[in-house]
Amino acid sequence: MQLSEVIELFLRSKSAGGLSVQTVAWYRANLLAFVRFLERAGVNGSNWLQTGTIEAFLVAERERVSPSTVAARFRALRPFFTWLEDNPDFAIPSPMKRMKPPRVPSGQPRQADGAAVDRLLQSIPLGTWVDLRDRLIVTILDCCGLRAAEVCGLALGDFDLDAGVLVVRAGKGGDDRPVPFLPEVARALRAFLLLHPGRPGRVLMISADGSSLGTDGALTVSGLRQMLERRCAAAGLVYLNPHSFRHGLAMRLLNRGADMSLVQAILGHSRIATTQQFYARWLVSGLKAQYTEVMGRGR
Repeated sequence: MQLSEVIELFLRSKSAGGLSVQTVAWYRANLLAFVRFLERAGVNGSNWLQTGTIEAFLVAERERVSPSTVAARFRALRPFFTWLEDNPDFAIPSPMKRMKPPRVPSGQPRQADGAAVDRLLQSIPLGTWVDLRDRLIVTILDCCGLRAAEVCGLALGDFDLDAGVLVVRAGKGGDDRPVPFLPEVARALRAFLLLHPGRPGRVLMISADGSSLGTDGALTVSGLRQMLERRCAAAGLVYLNPHSFRHGLAMRLLNRGADMSLVQAILGHSRIATTQQFYARWLVSGLKAQYTEVMGRGR
């Protein structure tokens, strides 16, 4: 049995255990990154079960993704190997038992600022439906702060253009949530629909090679990330990962006086404590700017 097939069995067990579609997609994206590393490194046989191989994977990932993403790879792999050990069909001792999680620096999270987003959007042409799809995705990420899996799962029926609200179905916390959007999202959606290669069905964001009628053809989280990598490179930008847009939106809202509960609702955090813990310490930049502006007026 191929490793990818074992991973699908693991994901099926997670779905059966009640995990959300988004969480299962998160596991899939991180585990498939490990599979791609094995293919690049030419690892075959049972060598992927060795601690050294997993350590080599994490080291290689540090060269291409953020420390938090490396930590996510670790958090996805460890339960996978624990499942392999506990499953009587495999009963393979976990090679990660003595491995310690990668350290994530406490530095300020990367933010997709307005200038970078504008530059990215301006670099995407208007010629094809793929171009318009990518412009829509970037606009939604920037204005709505959705997770990558949430963007990939959007359907046309989730948008209320008159009300300016979209609905994220069964988000990470298991509940639907409404998210308001600006007029530029509606404009980007209408432009995309004009050139959409088929009738938008359950999935709005289709992949470039899966657009034939009668097939799902959904854009995957991995495909979305790869799109951002290509588009950022073409724009001469450092890679903006999907979460950098969430961080950018959250900080923009907070630094402009939004209440923490609003940010919680937009981002879909199940507890406001999560929002406060993550973002409160980074309000310093906005507070300092306001302080300098006010104090610069004199006594």
